[in-house]
Amino acid sequence: MSTFYLVDPHVPVIANARIVDTILTRTPTAEFRCDGLLPIKVPEGVKIDNPSSLSDLLTQKYAGILAQFPGFSNVLFDDLLDPSGVQLVAPPSRLRKSGSRGTIGGTFRTAVSAAVATVTQAILVYEHYTWRYVDSRDGRLERYYIEQPEADFTAGLRVKAGSTFQTTTSGSLVTFLLADQGTAVQAEFLASNPSAYVDDRLVHTGSWAVIY
Repeated sequence: MSTFYLVDPHVPVIANARIVDTILTRTPTAEFRCDGLLPIKVPEGVKIDNPSSLSDLLTQKYAGILAQFPGFSNVLFDDLLDPSGVQLVAPPSRLRKSGSRGTIGGTFRTAVSAAVATVTQAILVYEHYTWRYVDSRDGRLERYYIEQPEADFTAGLRVKAGSTFQTTTSGSLVTFLLADQGTAVQAEFLASNPSAYVDDRLVHTGSWAVIY
């Protein structure tokens, strides 16, 4: 069960976006209509206390995610509201969308993030989704968010430049050999899915966090 906060992205500064509504889902493959609003997923068990803006919501979200993993002290994250933290991977044609306001779709790597200490173990948390568009009878285009099961999409994680990406799934512990430990954190998404499509719909990545 997760909570989705629907925010209005049509503002000059996305961090100041207003929260319009919330949706509580009870299945891991939720589908709901959101039209022009941007869904921000908050995982089950993460407590959010009356956020005043999108920026406040994200601060609480990742502090809550970190708190779910006792023994870990740090978190790196990106809600992919813009492509500043996205890198193309070969073949680059597999990255189909790289825009603002939560429109990162297809295969990509994250930019390297600097950890504050050498990473020996880490947990990568992420979610994927697709959009479904419907032409309604009244002529208004409807947009539906469809959450994708994470078991269908592995990801890669490394913490040292040049090392091999370790295959993982969302929420699983990754232990790095001594030779592969470091502070240069980088993740890779949808590399194991050659098409990055489900039912002819492009798979998007909603956010990621590395707990270490």
